[in-house]
Amino acid sequence: MRSMKIILLILVPVAVCENHTGSHALNYYFTGLSSSDSRPPFFSVIGYVDDKQIDRYDSDGGQAQPVAEWMSLFGGPRYWETETKKRQTWVAEYREHFKVEMSISNQTQGLCVYQVLFGCELDADGSSRSYYLFGYQGKEHIRFDKDRMLYEPATERARITTDRWNGERSRQSERDKTCLETICIEWLKKYIRYGKEELEKKIPPEVTVTSLSTRGVTRLHCWVYGFYPRHVDVTWMRNEKDELYSEEAKQILPNSDGTYQVRVTVEVMPQDGDSYACHVDHCGLQNVLVTRWDPVRRSFLYELVGVPVLVLVIIAAGFFMYKKMPLKKNQHGVIFLRGNARGRRDNG
Repeated sequence: MRSMKIILLILVPVAVCENHTGSHALNYYFTGLSSSDSRPPFFSVIGYVDDKQIDRYDSDGGQAQPVAEWMSLFGGPRYWETETKKRQTWVAEYREHFKVEMSISNQTQGLCVYQVLFGCELDADGSSRSYYLFGYQGKEHIRFDKDRMLYEPATERARITTDRWNGERSRQSERDKTCLETICIEWLKKYIRYGKEELEKKIPPEVTVTSLSTRGVTRLHCWVYGFYPRHVDVTWMRNEKDELYSEEAKQILPNSDGTYQVRVTVEVMPQDGDSYACHVDHCGLQNVLVTRWDPVRRSFLYELVGVPVLVLVIIAAGFFMYKKMPLKKNQHGVIFLRGNARGRRDNG
């Protein structure tokens, strides 16, 4: 498989469990990459249910393959043969789109990126949404309006393509509408039933609040970690009524165990009588989790002497303990600890 880092820059809708609705989404991401070297363009189609990758196909391997463990048993060999043929058909169609867009933009040098997002969302109450987006060179390019059965340009240059599609693809627009409103939802329901245990698990977050004061300004950090699914709402409140704005972007990051973490920081100048608390809302919680900042719990030594002096104290204490340890040299001059602290005693 070709080693390439693919960055999706177009809008990516994600189903969340906000307000305990139990929403789910099925998304397919198509990416085409073409460079100015002699290699043929690279194409991939990746399927996701919620934030879990379920399968993948790329032009190097030429086979649709399961990624999620539960998908490896879904449908059997015949299902994956059908998926392979389907992905090959998609790639063939989008390959032609890609060539046309490169021709229109007269793009002959550098990296060219063509992206497609096709997907749908289903709520617990049965309501649904769907979307069909095209991106070119990292920007939204074309959007399909299934209600009006029209392809809408996001840029003036994209109008060349949408005018042609709207004039020539009446049958295709009907098929696209059917795929979005019917076929996508039917497959999403099947995936939800099959992967229910994995897809509907809810792991509540843990929360830790820390602070750092410098020159009268205090930075309050709210660390939220170990939660699943991904969506979480983290807010700092003052006196339980004033929501505080964080200048840092709330970046929700993945953990190696499949859960997520996020840190939200605000800067405040505490006044007498003020209270601060971090409010966390997640579908794994029955109620909003409120963790209060207690300035009294800050280290007295840290507040008294500050970071530089504290670091010197720690270094001095470590040096004193090192000098007190019984040491011994072996015949090669290698120092090791006596007693229970074992060093290397190589004879060679």
